[in-house]
Amino acid sequence: MGQRGRRPRVRRGAEDCDASTGEPGLRHGERAWHRPPGPRRGQGIARSPRRHLSGYSCSAATVQAVGLTREPSGFRPGGASGRVGLPPRVRRHSVAAAGRQGGLPPGRPCGRFGAGQRPQNDIVGLRPYSIAELVTDRVQEELLEENGSDAARCSATRTAVAQMEMLAYGLTNDGVSFTGYPVVGYQHRIQASGTCLDGTEDDGLQSVCPWDPRIRGAFFYNSGFSVPLSRAAAFVADVQRLRDLNPQAFCVLGISGVIMRYVRASTAYLGKPEDSIDIDLTYYRSYTSGTPRAHADLIDEMEQMGLLKYGGVPHWGKSRNFAFDGAIARFPRASEFLKVKDRYDPEGIFSSEWSDQVLGVKGSPSIVGKGCAIEGLCVCSDDWHCAPEKGYLCRPGKVYTEARVCAFVGNEPSSFVDVL
Repeated sequence: MGQRGRRPRVRRGAEDCDASTGEPGLRHGERAWHRPPGPRRGQGIARSPRRHLSGYSCSAATVQAVGLTREPSGFRPGGASGRVGLPPRVRRHSVAAAGRQGGLPPGRPCGRFGAGQRPQNDIVGLRPYSIAELVTDRVQEELLEENGSDAARCSATRTAVAQMEMLAYGLTNDGVSFTGYPVVGYQHRIQASGTCLDGTEDDGLQSVCPWDPRIRGAFFYNSGFSVPLSRAAAFVADVQRLRDLNPQAFCVLGISGVIMRYVRASTAYLGKPEDSIDIDLTYYRSYTSGTPRAHADLIDEMEQMGLLKYGGVPHWGKSRNFAFDGAIARFPRASEFLKVKDRYDPEGIFSSEWSDQVLGVKGSPSIVGKGCAIEGLCVCSDDWHCAPEKGYLCRPGKVYTEARVCAFVGNEPSSFVDVL
């Protein structure tokens, strides 16, 4: 290839991986190559050959310590400024790992790892543990839920976050030890990893995964919903107002806090109708049906706010019953999905009572009855949908006043009628 059309050789240095430089590394004495004016890819000319960086994984996942500020006093997306709005844009291929102090560090979207290195994310929550550890953790969680104060829950959360940070959330730079951010590796070892994935199915119950139903271990709700990106800043502002009314109440969300991630619009019939922010909430669930949760009204108000006030859509696999009530109407192409469904499954072999309810074919996913709102089976409209005998009554939301939530009001009179 002649000098005129020569592409510069790429130096394998850190500057190659800085998405903000826009210029490849050059050896001494070489000039930068600039694309000549004219059509771009797909407009009549052949695609330029791609650079190949041996030992690099620019198409792999880079995990950096970014996330929401999760001090008891704050729900603050992105940096420490507290400005209402969305977190800084996370660069392509980056994954936001939980970080107690906000802000996107000056990490790079790609990097280099040696031939002998195997970076991995052995996620702390996806590892097997001894039964004694898991049962002890659950007992402590139940004691905090039943008898603990907000201050005690916040203290426990801070301790857990500190422990997670010491463990780097399970990240290792070489598959064994953690030496610092960024951690660069391939998708299957960074974003979809954890030793529960590869462990033996049964080792005589010497160790089990946290969710193993054979033990009285972790048990929780994990609600998910998406808010249109165009309305996400307003949603965050409302959540901040809710936070300001009782900052310590947010400690019921534990170490996860409010997780947010970006999702592109999809052309799938039941995909996201527009670019969105996914909201993920993980919180305590009792093994005893109908048992109220501390600050259940806070979480229920956030969910109703996102779904009803801001036109969000539920996560198809995480949400509780009430979130699906009427949700199908917020998917513009739902009717096309039903046509395809009827064409390929006219006998309804792959349908169920539940899928018919969720898709608006027949019936409602909500189940109205005594205590239904405590379990997320319905949105309360009367006190008996909550737990009036335990001081939980149906009340309007504190910020989104059109919400109806089960709030603890103590000895306040109720309209409860024992329907049993």
